[in-house]
Amino acid sequence: LPAMATSSFDKQEYAIRTWRYLRVAMIVLINGLFVAVLYERANAPGCFQKSISAYYYTPVHGVLVGALVAVGACLVCLKGNTSGEDALMNLAGVFAPIVAFVPTTNAGTCFSVASPVENRDANVSNNVVALLVAGGVGLAIAGALALRAHFADDAPIPEPAALAGFAGIGLIWLVALVLFNVAHTFFVEHAHYTAAILMF
Repeated sequence: LPAMATSSFDKQEYAIRTWRYLRVAMIVLINGLFVAVLYERANAPGCFQKSISAYYYTPVHGVLVGALVAVGACLVCLKGNTSGEDALMNLAGVFAPIVAFVPTTNAGTCFSVASPVENRDANVSNNVVALLVAGGVGLAIAGALALRAHFADDAPIPEPAALAGFAGIGLIWLVALVLFNVAHTFFVEHAHYTAAILMF
């Protein structure tokens, strides 16, 4: 019994440490993005871009995309204090890579070195296809694990908020898949702003 108690305590401690590191990681990532923007500001002709999103078209590009994708992963991995909070964090985490991979249509005019705007559509097509495939695989794995847990002995009944969150993510994936293939121009022009608003 003491060994079992110690093992349980260790697992709980590891979980707490993991959650703490994920939260710290998000702070570090946002600070890194802040530094990248300030560095670009120092090299640009005395001005800021009109939005953080417009830094996609500057040397900040890599940090911006990487930070958004990593923060999204952290939000999905973190467990909320309630099932409702957890569902909302998962939804925010799903929208983050869409914000990263589908940039604003306004490239801005303040940059030290401009990224070629003509590459935008090719980047979006490549990145969104990869995101949709990865997202589909992730949903399939999550669904399989949920079913396995549901049919296990003494399995708790899933909370409505958790089911709604999973269904919401599945619906977002399906809508993105359809719009990307059927209304590609509409998707490219509106996905960034829609995802950014819903993420926040």
